[in-house]
Amino acid sequence: MPIPLYSPNTTCTDYYFPLNLWLLALLIPFAPIAHSVSIKNELVVDYFNYFEEQPSVINGRQLVQFRSSVEHSFNSHITAFIQAEAKMDFADERYNDIRLFEGYFDVRFGEMDIRVGKQQIVWGKTDFLNPTDTLTPTDYTDFYDTEDRRQPIAALHSRLFFDSSELELLAQFGFEASYLPKTQSRWLPDLSQLSNGQQLPIVEHMSREPSDSIGTAGLKQSFYLPNFDFALSYLYGWHPVSNADTTTNADALLIDYYYYKRHQLGADFATNIGQIGLRGEAAYTRVIADSDGSDREGGYIQYALGADKTFTNFFYGKDFYINMEILGDENTKTASFQRVSLFDSFDLAVGLKLEIIDGYTWRFSLETIANVEEKDYRIRPQTIYSPLDGLDISFILDFGGGDEGTLYGMFEDNDRFQIRATYAF
Repeated sequence: MPIPLYSPNTTCTDYYFPLNLWLLALLIPFAPIAHSVSIKNELVVDYFNYFEEQPSVINGRQLVQFRSSVEHSFNSHITAFIQAEAKMDFADERYNDIRLFEGYFDVRFGEMDIRVGKQQIVWGKTDFLNPTDTLTPTDYTDFYDTEDRRQPIAALHSRLFFDSSELELLAQFGFEASYLPKTQSRWLPDLSQLSNGQQLPIVEHMSREPSDSIGTAGLKQSFYLPNFDFALSYLYGWHPVSNADTTTNADALLIDYYYYKRHQLGADFATNIGQIGLRGEAAYTRVIADSDGSDREGGYIQYALGADKTFTNFFYGKDFYINMEILGDENTKTASFQRVSLFDSFDLAVGLKLEIIDGYTWRFSLETIANVEEKDYRIRPQTIYSPLDGLDISFILDFGGGDEGTLYGMFEDNDRFQIRATYAF
């Protein structure tokens, strides 16, 4: 599996205080023509522990994370944005890191915006699964904690605005892989399950990452009609999540990991029927090559269809929100491309989110996703308390399980509790 490159010996304690000064220093050459400067910071303290400890693995997280951003407007047409991140995990020092998280220029003229630099690009309308949103890599080192884990990429992203539509063009510079679980992680799957119960040695091979100067290129045409938005999209290039071929011989289970190049056609929509919101998203992916230089033939279809509604003053002055989605993932022609269960997690699933909201101070949510065909599931109750402006304190429980060989069935002993405090200032 691809392992992200973190610096194991770097800590953020020496850099915490002067982080804003570092960011401002990068913009000093432009200070004489400065129009305005905006500084924002975010401090996160994140702790979780598993109900059942396991030997020889990391059994929790004790993370302190600080992000600081500076936005500098030179004039009404040009803006620079820089965000740095420092992390210290007392439970696993391999996550200790300081890095430039985002850094880009926005150029606006006429009916066109151009953003160039390290940035996040978000496509799609649905919540549980975004079939069209496969350009930006994600941190999957923890399968229970992927929300807001999208990683930025170096790219050129332009938007051209019309009266009731918008055209997006993008090009990713190079290639950035999604992060998968590290060694000593509780989220490393038991790969012996892929050998149909045979006790065989496992031999793994990881191909080199793609070296194209343009990793992925794409375009998206959005239309904004009265009470109905929809978009068509296309991507060509490398998928950020690796895939694997598995073969078994008399001596070993052979697993060859590779990245795959694809054509991806997508569509999404959002509308309202009365007070009910409807959203949908679908993508067809046709695989054509891999990072070992071999031709590939195969493909798959992913889709998500959801409805949501907010009941105002549902009881005792509190609002009630419900969101339900149906998710699907089907392989099509798979002559030389067949995803294993780790990469093909939802054949047919139902996602459900219930939320009770008490103004801006308190809310409780219950989120679950159940795979209908494979009978695996995940349940997450969460309470968020906001005692001060900018401060959110979350209390989270995670439960999951399923049949052997399913995504959450591989990790059914990973039930845990989590406390997270986020302060934005």
